[in-house]
Parts: sequence; C-alpha cells; structure tokens
Amino acid sequence: ISNAPKQVVEIEKQKLKTAQENLSKIQQQIINLN
Repeated sequence: ISNAPKQVVEIEKQKLKTAQENLSKIQQQIINLN
C-alpha cells in the first residue's frame, strides 16, 4: 500500500510529460501554418 502513492505520482508525471510533448507539437504546427 505504501508504494501506491509513489506509483500514482509516477503515472501522473508521465501523463504530464506526454501532454507537454503534445503541446509542443501543436505549437510547432501552429508556427508552420503562419
């Protein structure tokens, strides 16, 4: 049970990293459109 919160934190960190990468891709696409 003590490991559960740590696992949740790692999962959320990975989600955040993925979201940031997707945001960077979208921003690059917007730059390319302009």
